[in-house]
Amino acid sequence: MRRKKILTVVTNQATYGAGEHRTGLWPAELVHFYDKAVKAGHTVDVVSPTGGEVPLDPRSLGPLFVDKTVRGYLDDPAFMDGLKSTAAIAEANPDDYCTIFFTTPSTPAAESSPRSATAPVPSSTSVTPHAVRDGRLITGQNPVSTKAVSDLIPAASAESE
Repeated sequence: MRRKKILTVVTNQATYGAGEHRTGLWPAELVHFYDKAVKAGHTVDVVSPTGGEVPLDPRSLGPLFVDKTVRGYLDDPAFMDGLKSTAAIAEANPDDYCTIFFTTPSTPAAESSPRSATAPVPSSTSVTPHAVRDGRLITGQNPVSTKAVSDLIPAASAESE
């Protein structure tokens, strides 16, 4: 059976709008999926909206989000070089892919809402992994859900080959 490729879409956005607040890709969101897909025999193409460099969100590089798997990819020069020169999504043909995986972009609204004067910011210990599959749609609820989402994707990809 011929395995199709998987398209993964990541962000190019390095700041929130024109501001100075830094954002970017949370590596765990890409790596946990990427690692399982590659080990399952898939080719994974990583693209971004405009092509070029993919910034990493500085908050995503803390010990809560960088496990052994993520550290291995962050330390892999070939993998990191790929994030410095992604193709633009417009260059991808969706018919070439069995799955399209979107990493979750941070948004100014999501970032600022919990930090308002009346809403408490949950501690990292109160966030638990949660992933849901509804037919061909798979979603996670937060950055610590990356492994749970990654566990659901291979079966969904196999069904669409």
